Amino acid sequence: PHGDTSMTQYAILGMWEAGDGAGLNVPRKAWDDAAQWLVKTQNGDGGFVYHPVERKESTHTMAVASLGSLYICRDHLGGKRRSARGGLLQAVQDEEEKKEGSFKSSTTPGQIDDAIKKATGWLTSHFTLDKGTGETDSGGGRFLLYYLYAFERFATLADLKLINGVDWYAEGSKIVLAKQQPDGSWNVGDGAEASTAFAVLFLVRSTHISKIIHDRRLGRGTLVSGRGL
Repeated sequence: PHGDTSMTQYAILGMWEAGDGAGLNVPRKAWDDAAQWLVKTQNGDGGFVYHPVERKESTHTMAVASLGSLYICRDHLGGKRRSARGGLLQAVQDEEEKKEGSFKSSTTPGQIDDAIKKATGWLTSHFTLDKGTGETDSGGGRFLLYYLYAFERFATLADLKLINGVDWYAEGSKIVLAKQQPDGSWNVGDGAEASTAFAVLFLVRSTHISKIIHDRRLGRGTLVSGRGL
């Protein structure tokens, strides 16, 4: 009843794929509600926790999960706007915004930017790739692949190649590949199925792929696919 930061991440990913990926209309209020919850549940030190009501110490897993979510919310609440040849994407966006013209976001871009800045500061000062902390784990590796999966999303959306001078993808890939089993799977923490999925999503840079697909769409499922569109 008090919210779950990890599940919020998946809800926001679903909204992102439904809207930018499939072209469905996701109400701005949904983005505003999600952003407001993240802003309000952020710890004082800039990090995030699994169940905010418990007010425990910030963890690496929830910091990167929330950072990715904040970036996505910001892009749908007046942050960055994509463009397309001929201005067609702009026209589609403008028309959809007119339909919700009476809606005023309770979350300002400044609040989101401030939350991102504080969370990035926490992550930078507690930087690690292989000893990320999570609920019930103080850095023993139980959530290693989940952490790197969410880390890839944050770093890609933030357009960061280096963090604290470290090439996070190159070093993260070494860590992931070293954990692969002889049969090709991964089995770290909560089972082979989830571990393997997280490992593959990191290695293929799933967020980067999603961004490319989304940027080729005009909205409402229409793809930029031919000259003159």
